[in-house]
Amino acid sequence: MKRRYYFPITLSMYPVLSLLATNIAQVQWLDALRAFIVSILIACIVYALLDFWLRDDLRAAVLSTFFLLLFFSYGHVYTLIEDLTLFSINIGRHRYLSVVWVLLFILGWVWVKKSYRFFTEMRGIFNIASIILVSIPILKILSFEIAPSHTTVDTENEETYELELVDVIDDSRAPEIDTLPDIYYIILDMYTRGDILKNELNFDNFSFLEDLEELGFYIASCSNSNYGSTVLSLGSSLNLKYFQDLIQDDSTISPSKLGIFVKDNWLRNILADYGYQIIAFESGFSPTEWDDADRYLTPHKRGIFDGLNPFESMFVRTTVGIFLFEVRDYLPTSLVAALDGAYYQHRERILFTLDEIENVPNIPGPKFVFVHILAPHNPFVFGRNGEPLRRNFFFTLNKDRDSDTWDEFAPGYVDQVIFLNTRIKEIVTRILEVSDLSPIIIIQGDHGIPRLSEPADRFAILNAYYLAGFPEAELYSSISPVNTFRLVLDTLFGTNLGFVEDKSYSASLKASPLVFEEVPAIGNSCVPGE
Repeated sequence: MKRRYYFPITLSMYPVLSLLATNIAQVQWLDALRAFIVSILIACIVYALLDFWLRDDLRAAVLSTFFLLLFFSYGHVYTLIEDLTLFSINIGRHRYLSVVWVLLFILGWVWVKKSYRFFTEMRGIFNIASIILVSIPILKILSFEIAPSHTTVDTENEETYELELVDVIDDSRAPEIDTLPDIYYIILDMYTRGDILKNELNFDNFSFLEDLEELGFYIASCSNSNYGSTVLSLGSSLNLKYFQDLIQDDSTISPSKLGIFVKDNWLRNILADYGYQIIAFESGFSPTEWDDADRYLTPHKRGIFDGLNPFESMFVRTTVGIFLFEVRDYLPTSLVAALDGAYYQHRERILFTLDEIENVPNIPGPKFVFVHILAPHNPFVFGRNGEPLRRNFFFTLNKDRDSDTWDEFAPGYVDQVIFLNTRIKEIVTRILEVSDLSPIIIIQGDHGIPRLSEPADRFAILNAYYLAGFPEAELYSSISPVNTFRLVLDTLFGTNLGFVEDKSYSASLKASPLVFEEVPAIGNSCVPGE
């Protein structure tokens, strides 16, 4: 009876688990399930074929492990050397790297045949090492899932802060529940200000802003985000204070856990206490997916045999599968559609959200509607009329290959802005027409365009307020998101929160402890009212 070795199978799990562990704060573990199963199946098939061919289980196990190492590392190496030039020759090409990989496999084959005694002695160590290696990302994933959220919160300050906020809410001045207006908080990711669009992207967005003003919106024409990332920006605005005031000693912060401040925030909880129903939409970005809301609206779930999801697209590009994206023009239409599955999902999710917002006013009772749309942020999947765009590379929310250069980015960004403008105008018009009570509508960018050369301009955002039922609201041109709901609560519930100073801070989500550095407004081209 043959002795079986499990280290090839165990090691085949590592690439998926490692990628999932690295991105666990932004993806759901179920997104990796299909890739996990397929990786194991590949390992089993390779192992079985080599065992049948070699008639030697140990050699088959070692050689299949070496094959899997080459298979799962190809994309990593290709990405690393893609722009590498040697003697005026760009060696970062598949025609060179694939030959090297074939030669390495042949050499590995020869080595395995000549070193049988070595592998016989090491087989036990290989099994143990494979278990240890796979345990590392598993422990990281488990620690993220089970770690208590309060490890990143300054408990004492949080309790004091909540008491302060509750104390300033005067129940006698709060409206009756049947007179509470719906509150819409619509985040358009990376939507910058009108002056930046005009000066940096040569696009005049003022007709859209004027349309909003005619509908009754106030445009904060000099508004900046408080932070340069989605998690920090929304964590601040939804908790009504600067992020560094929400966290305890920096040395205890786990950057991967910062999303808890977006999901479990003070504003959501206080509005729920006052009788608001929480409505949220699937966004495609885990920290802003409030799947425990009273109503969590999601598009039709794709089937198991549908195209790649965003995680799978990211995973495939780290393997030999990256080659498929390079020859996509020669592939069958069905396979191209599978490769582009993540783009279809991204596009369908945005369209679903835009369509369904219009139906929210039909839900009875006061509602707090939280909407995060990953546009005009790249990757660009809409033309200016909403038409789908051809994609040439794998899906990613960061470092999109189809908008690498400014000449590629600028027109794609502008076209998505134009498409969003059309739909947002239709949506707010519809909401205003069918709402029984005049609603509160806030439309904001969470941050500006990170690739702009002037640091201050990277924080410039669209910031529009519809508060028609509350003419006493003290709006001003440079109001920032941290003051947004201070204003709303002061206006709606008669609180006395007041404003904090509007500031912008840079911070790295990859560093622990976090270091916040104030960004001065030098070079900012904004002129109030323009």
